[in-house]
Amino acid sequence: MTNGNLKSDPSPRRKSAGQFHHGDLASALLDAAAALIADRRAPEFSLREVAERVGVSHTAAYRHFAAKNDLLAALAARAFRHLQRDMQAIRAAGGPADQTLAALGHDYVRFAQSQPGAYRIMFHGDLCAGGQHPALAQAAYEAYAEMAGVVADGQRTGCFRTDRSADELATALWSAQHGYTLLLLDGQIAEGALSEGTPGLDAAPPADRALLTEMMLAGLRAKPPAPPSA
Repeated sequence: MTNGNLKSDPSPRRKSAGQFHHGDLASALLDAAAALIADRRAPEFSLREVAERVGVSHTAAYRHFAAKNDLLAALAARAFRHLQRDMQAIRAAGGPADQTLAALGHDYVRFAQSQPGAYRIMFHGDLCAGGQHPALAQAAYEAYAEMAGVVADGQRTGCFRTDRSADELATALWSAQHGYTLLLLDGQIAEGALSEGTPGLDAAPPADRALLTEMMLAGLRAKPPAPPSA
């Protein structure tokens, strides 16, 4: 019983060590799952193990996520929303479409490096197929739509080619960006100075995200009209 002159604090917070209010526990479980994926480079763990890492019972975890895939889908959706917010901020800064797209590409890699566990699960086939997780599908589409929107902006201003739709071009860009980023996270390529040894044999081949962006933009820019024939 509380004093009639006092009001309880409704803000979510930990009650004591190992105990959480509703919103805190869900977030803590997602953070723990992301850390496990980053450590193991794969979602190889059980929901019970995630709960143990947080310091709660597995029954407490199941109150938030009925199955492991539900937790993974929530983690992926949260990551896509974070990525979309970054993209929106870059677009809001304005500037030519090609410069904006270059900034998006650099930030995409930075985002994955800052959240490697979440990034590895964002495109997981078991989560994305069949429409089983509509919140994840929506979050993924909205992030993709930011990139497609920049491409469409560039087409309207004459900066980018128009022989293909904005969606086709954005998909090609996203695919190239994703492949580069995943190879980088896996250590199959390395940015910076080339290590001693033969590239691809005993040393990771050298990579440069600026070069990747330059090559992508070269394939995207509108070609100048051909000079009239004599």
